[in-house]
Amino acid sequence: MPSEETWRLAPGRDLLWQKWPEGGAVFDPASGNTQFLNLMACVALERLEGGPLNSERLTREVSEYLDIPLDDLLRSNLDSLISHFDSLGLIESCSNTE
Repeated sequence: MPSEETWRLAPGRDLLWQKWPEGGAVFDPASGNTQFLNLMACVALERLEGGPLNSERLTREVSEYLDIPLDDLLRSNLDSLISHFDSLGLIESCSNTE
């Protein structure tokens, strides 16, 4: 996930959330699917729901919100989350469209 890559919620996604302290569930009416997410995944997807973010900014915001180190382990975890969200069609890269 290069830091120049920018991600956003995919168009037409109006996610419905059920949250609890350790994570949450998000229902995507466009696909009819529900995803159960840990806290880090919830924070990341919520941030992208708020507007486009490049990968480094998303990593910083997750680190600050969760009060965890901004390190290679966090970057790796977010790389996996971004890839997963992208494969589900929840988010899309907008680096080449702006």
